[in-house]
This record gives sequence, C-alpha cells and structure tokens, in this order.
Amino acid sequence: MTAKENINRIKSNPKIRLFLVLLFLSALYWFFTSLSEVYTYKTFYTIKYNNLPENLYFQQTPPDLIPTQIKATGFEIISQKIFPNSVSFDVGLFKSLGNYKYYYKPNKQDYFANNQTNETIIESFISDSIFVYLGKLKTKKVPIISKVTLAFKAGYKLSSNLQILPDSIVVKGPEKFVDSIKSIKTKTQTLENIDTDINYEVDLKLPKKGLNITNLNISKIVLKASVAKFTEGTMELPIILPKAQDGKILELFPKTAVIKYEVTFENYQDISSKSFTISCSYPKDSTKTLDLVLIKKPNFIKNYTIDPKEVTYLIQQIKK
Repeated sequence: MTAKENINRIKSNPKIRLFLVLLFLSALYWFFTSLSEVYTYKTFYTIKYNNLPENLYFQQTPPDLIPTQIKATGFEIISQKIFPNSVSFDVGLFKSLGNYKYYYKPNKQDYFANNQTNETIIESFISDSIFVYLGKLKTKKVPIISKVTLAFKAGYKLSSNLQILPDSIVVKGPEKFVDSIKSIKTKTQTLENIDTDINYEVDLKLPKKGLNITNLNISKIVLKASVAKFTEGTMELPIILPKAQDGKILELFPKTAVIKYEVTFENYQDISSKSFTISCSYPKDSTKTLDLVLIKKPNFIKNYTIDPKEVTYLIQQIKK
C-alpha cells in the first residue's frame, strides 16, 4: 500500500482521526503542563552598573554578563532566552583592592533575589566576585618618536636637525592607561634614495591597550629637514697649549693634529684654518696622555674626527 493510500485510509476512518486528535491534545497538555513547572536553571544575566562615583571612570570595559542560577517556570525560561534579563549593581558598594581594582560579592546582597527579576527567583550568582577597574580621567602630553629610517643617496646627508611636527601629543583617557604611555611612536617605514629636503607625513602607531577608551588629538605627524650633498675636508692644525701653571712650561708631542670633517659643497669655501681650534686640558695627577678636543668649529660641519686623539706631554720647571 502506498503512502497516499495510507493517508486516504486515515482520512476515511473516523476512529483513527479521533485517536490522532486526542494524541495531539494530550501532547499539547503535557507540553503546557511541563512549562508550568518550576525548574532550577543556569543562565547569564546582563549587568547594569549604577551610581558610578563622581570623577571616577571605568579604566577598562567591565564585565557585561554574570552566570546566574535561577528558579523559574518553563515559560519564564523561554521568555528569558528571547528577552534576556538584567541585574543592576551599585558601583558605590564596590570595595577597593588598590591599583584601580575594585570588587563586589553579589551573593551577600539579598535584595537581588526579590527585586529586579519579576517572578523569577535568583538562587545564587555563580561568580563569587565581580571585578572592575576604576580611576580618574586623565590628560597628559607625551613626546612623539619617529620610527622612520632615512636612507640617503651617496654623498647626501641631513644639513639640519630632523623636525617632528608636532613633536608631542595629548593623550586623554583612563589614568591606568594614560600613566603607562611614555611616548607615541610613528609607524615603522623607510625612505630611500633621499637627495632633496624632507617633508613627509607619517601615521602614528596608536597604543593597542585601552585604545577603545584612550583619545589622541592627532593621528599623523610631519617630518621635516634640509638635505644637502656633502664633501670631506682635511686640515692640519697646531694644538693650542692649555694655560700652564706658574713656573712651568708644558710641551706636547706631537704639536699638530689633523682634523677630518664633512661639509656641504655650498659651505666648503667658507672653511679656513681659523675655523677650528684644537686644544687639551692641563694634565692632572699622573696622567700620561692628554685627550684632544675641538673647542671651536663652524656649526655647519658634520662628523669630524681628530688624529691623533691624544698626545703625550712634558712639563719643565722654569729655572730662576
């Protein structure tokens, strides 16, 4: 017998039809009777925070759900799955553990069992404690550090200091995160084959920790600097003797030193022997050598060296 023939047989037989109707009504009765029963059930409640103390802010996103054991009818349980319930916590009742951390033990507060949840009874909160982080809203200025690598064409260098514009940034947010920020860096990049002045915009690398509640007043900075082609110069100069003590003569070996320096082509002709002065300090105690120092130089030279770096000396007493 085919399925179609079975269906037709059921439709034509009143006893079978009556049996199916009674079976459906029994199942429906059992279903509604089961939903009317009271059950112990574990679920999650949404947390609402009330009465946040004045001048205090959440230092990070607080927990938004709490596992809860409830006693409710099947109807209420289904309703909560569709329309989740919530419980409110008075932040003013939270106790401090120090270092911005506060806690609250919800199971010690009986009023939650009878308020806020309609006919549903909260037997207990499965989480013994709720932890939040509270602190002040803070603003401070921190320096910006460039992480841009500059790669120049052969012979080219910076002829002025690299400027970061602006060189600092205002960070505003929860003090727990603001206090941990010592500087803001740019994104890591490389500029290659540089042979012209630098005027380059670069993004800042924003802090990941606490980013959702930390506000920065800018997101980009500009790097600026002058660039020029440099050449190397060499010059042999006499070493200027330091002032000798009364009744003594100081003699250096050697008496001259060679300075090597880098200078732009534009300023090369402005260099002369009068542009530099090399000297040393008067010997103290039993020092055997004296370090040479450049006590005068043009501001526009770069990367100089002195050869030799130190000299020996002889002190003679003047005969009277």
